[in-house]
Amino acid sequence: MQKLEKLIKFLSTDIKIDDRDVIVVIDDNHATERLQGKAGMQVVVSYPQLEMEGDSSDHSRSTYTPTIFVLEPSLNASSTPQREQEQYLAILKRVNNIITTLRAATTDFENSKGLIGMQLLSLSLVPVYMLFGGWCGWMVELELK
Repeated sequence: MQKLEKLIKFLSTDIKIDDRDVIVVIDDNHATERLQGKAGMQVVVSYPQLEMEGDSSDHSRSTYTPTIFVLEPSLNASSTPQREQEQYLAILKRVNNIITTLRAATTDFENSKGLIGMQLLSLSLVPVYMLFGGWCGWMVELELK
């Protein structure tokens, strides 16, 4: 459980954009509520799911699967495809910064920000549109152990 606590603290404090607080949520409804009235680029993080295999601490494997969303309000219907592409590419730059921070926290033990002992197993990057009541951007699905 200590790793889960460290991961939650890291995700809620160390991946901010422009000093905006990270929005930590349970599910889609919670995210929709928390994003109401917000403007500009936002980072939304789901509380990580913990899966444990094995019957003892010596022979068990735990995986943690948080999801990070980097989002902006969706452009209106009259927006051009070029403007939409520019928006997604701008958001992708911020996503890259977050991924770099996460990788450093799991590999650079001297400069780690709290994820010592955790390993990034997989990362999936998915574009999203009209999510949480009108937001677009990127979803980063993670699996750590």
